[in-house]
Amino acid sequence: TDLWNWVKNILNGVSDRRNMSIMLQDAQHNDVIRWNVKNAWPCRWSGPVLHAGSSDIAIESVEICHEGLELA
Repeated sequence: TDLWNWVKNILNGVSDRRNMSIMLQDAQHNDVIRWNVKNAWPCRWSGPVLHAGSSDIAIESVEICHEGLELA
């Protein structure tokens, strides 16, 4: 629920920028590469389109804006 609460803060006008890291992992869940992100905030969220007669998976996406990105 941390991610959802962060998105809700931004939607409610609360300035809530955070430093974060994004890690790419291999099939065995070992870190392959890491990006450190400075002063990030969720700037776009899109929810799934649900169709009652479909068995498609539901996908949500969150776009993160930031003030700095570095390869660690």
